[in-house]
Amino acid sequence: MSYNGSGTFQINTSGQPVVAGTVISSTAFNALTADLATGLSTAITKDGQTTTTARIPFAAGINSSLTTDSTSTATGSIITAGGVGIAKALYVGTTANIAGVATFSAGTAALPAITTTGDTNTGIFFPAADTIAFAEGGAEIARFDSSGNLGIGTSSPNTKLTVGTPNTQTVALAGSFSGATPAIATGIGMVTVNSTDTVAVDKGGVLSFTANTTTLSGYAMGFIAGKYETAGAGVYSGYLQFGTSNSAGTIAERMRINSSGNVGIGTSSPVTLKSATTLQVLGNIKAGSVDGAGLVSLGDTSSTGGNAGIWRGAAGAYGSTGNYLNLGGYDGITFTTGNADIASQTERMRITSAGVLLVGRTTQTSSEKVCFEYSSSVGPGLTVNNSVSGGGTAIQFSTAGSGVGNITTGTTNTAYNTSSDYRLKNTITSMTGALAKVALLKPVTYKWNID
Repeated sequence: MSYNGSGTFQINTSGQPVVAGTVISSTAFNALTADLATGLSTAITKDGQTTTTARIPFAAGINSSLTTDSTSTATGSIITAGGVGIAKALYVGTTANIAGVATFSAGTAALPAITTTGDTNTGIFFPAADTIAFAEGGAEIARFDSSGNLGIGTSSPNTKLTVGTPNTQTVALAGSFSGATPAIATGIGMVTVNSTDTVAVDKGGVLSFTANTTTLSGYAMGFIAGKYETAGAGVYSGYLQFGTSNSAGTIAERMRINSSGNVGIGTSSPVTLKSATTLQVLGNIKAGSVDGAGLVSLGDTSSTGGNAGIWRGAAGAYGSTGNYLNLGGYDGITFTTGNADIASQTERMRITSAGVLLVGRTTQTSSEKVCFEYSSSVGPGLTVNNSVSGGGTAIQFSTAGSGVGNITTGTTNTAYNTSSDYRLKNTITSMTGALAKVALLKPVTYKWNID
């Protein structure tokens, strides 16, 4: 019995078939067993060279296995010239090496196409053309869509990275994040940047920003960092650091908010001034608006008004264009000096809310508009100096805009002058006993001490 090329056995005509009572020839029997050995040897090639032409069926309902050499991928491989059709599951005990393309069904979130044993509702599936999605517990958790956008927690990403509900704006964003607002006390945000450094001061998460420059692409323009401020057991103080790149490409810190809430611009060590949160600027400060006005308001931060402050504008009128430096105080303005902390300085001058100028005192003596007071025995309390030699008017007195007198100084003298303008007088009558009054005068001659 020989084995032909069609995969069937053919009975030899010599001495076969055997008839009852016939003596089996040893030659024919040996030929039969030789043919069987040849047929079985060549039916499934074991040298990997001869092509197998017969199908290898495995019976249903029994444990049928095709075993190869597990010690070597060279001698333990199953090689076919075409495909391998598998109606049910394919089990690979170790590593599957596929030189060509492995094709899978699309799958669903509930039954992903690529999954793992014992957790078949978690894996990868393909919900649409050019789309890859990821499932966990039978629900989609992320996907890359046909535009290359990655969505986490959404099946409709509209930016390169969309986390949660997509941004509804039409602006072309690089990424968007959404989620429930976290409590401030937790310090945890919707996006967290964490450092893996060993615990140390000035270590923490850094978020950088880049841009394409004329010379380089993706050059760092600036950064925001949250870092550890003070080390120690049970110490959690941190600071927020802001940096930018200058024209030479040097990136340096420009502003810092420390653990006390103090803000430093141009300094990395803002101090706490008078036990209150402080803004400290190492450099110039410019406050203004498009109309040229600028206001520095001092006082209650919860109020939308300004009861005390400094501003630029028209004289005494905030909001009007001008170049006056205005000082405003609800109850008045005081001026203090002293070689001491501001809390220990002495008031020297005050302008009250009624516009009264007080120098050397804090209250009016009567109803004057200007009051000077001094307590020194050396004096003088007030000096009016003429820087031009020869003399001039030191003090002018007027009523309703008309001069009524003045005090003038010369090179060596001071004159107190009043006007005899009849318009300043009333009830004018002739004087009686004029000679007697003149006789009471005692005219003298004299010389100035300086002469």
